[in-house]
Amino acid sequence: MAQTLAEIIRAEIRARGGWLSFDRFMELALYAPGLGYYERQEPFGEAGDFITAPMLGDLFARALADTIEAAWRALGAPRDWLLVEQGGGEGALLAQVLALLDGLAPPSVYAVEKSARLRSRQQARFGEAVRVVAAPEEVPAHDAVVWFSNELVDAFPVRVLEKRQGKLRARGVVERGEGFGWALGDDVAPPQTAKAQADAWPEGYLAEERAREVEIWRAQLAQAIRRGIVITVDYGYLASELYRPTRAGGTLAAHRGHVRTDDVLTEPGAQDITAHVDFTQLALAAEQAGFAPQLFTSQGAWIAHAPRVQARLAEAAAGADAKMLAAARRLVMPHGMGETFKVLVDARGVDVRLPWLAARVDRTARLKEELAALEARA
Repeated sequence: MAQTLAEIIRAEIRARGGWLSFDRFMELALYAPGLGYYERQEPFGEAGDFITAPMLGDLFARALADTIEAAWRALGAPRDWLLVEQGGGEGALLAQVLALLDGLAPPSVYAVEKSARLRSRQQARFGEAVRVVAAPEEVPAHDAVVWFSNELVDAFPVRVLEKRQGKLRARGVVERGEGFGWALGDDVAPPQTAKAQADAWPEGYLAEERAREVEIWRAQLAQAIRRGIVITVDYGYLASELYRPTRAGGTLAAHRGHVRTDDVLTEPGAQDITAHVDFTQLALAAEQAGFAPQLFTSQGAWIAHAPRVQARLAEAAAGADAKMLAAARRLVMPHGMGETFKVLVDARGVDVRLPWLAARVDRTARLKEELAALEARA
């Protein structure tokens, strides 16, 4: 008789002496073959557990297409170039982007998707037009690459830390009755990007970090991108905001049926688990892999300033397209997705600028200040 995911997790807890690091629990809950959340649930859309930006029309894809075009021109407008999306789910965003790229469609397109179920969906959607692979290592090294993702990094497993009696300890998972519960493990050091703030954290402070996972990911991208640009869109903050002492409850959460909950241990495999991205750490890992930050801003500013978006919104306003204008407000306004979501563009062997983006909304200098402060403390 086949084991359930809960039984597999229980067996691993016992094999590890009764305590399992939360990052391993999250890895199994989301990605266990055939049993994890992304292997058996329908996460997207009204019938799923959450809405992503591409489901609100094509405005997000238009901003992305403008950014990809700027990246392609910065690379010298090559005929031979590679476009890669990672973590695209069923491929809706990639399909929108390819339709918008018009005459500069790339000759080679890859979709990197960890979930076997979602890979099969993409293969059915794109046929031979896109090569669908399971891991970044399957993308061949190239001299002209544009690599993008939306809501990818937030699903990388995290370690959870808790401050008790002046020390940070790892928070792990144990068996508790018929379910699972929390228990503290060994003392641990604070994340590199949080060292300046950790002493001020109050008793019981919770924090998450995924430095190891991000560093591995960026090293994988460095193998494929000899020269190119990486565009990362996700929800999160700079480390100075993410780890401020008043954010005492952390950002770890589960989503099910469009309801957010802090109970991430219930019914593994049946709900999404996520935590906000530390963009300072993400940029640091990119630098360590040979990339340099080019742009850091809010999703709202990035979308609102994009030429393709402005053209579409002008059409929507002229035609009184209430649905499109409502989607724009949700994507752009601070009380929607506009401020919580951020955009990081970094590059290797090339400099990229988005000339349409107003200087007043560009936060790259602030990101570089945090990176410089980390280097000075090292």
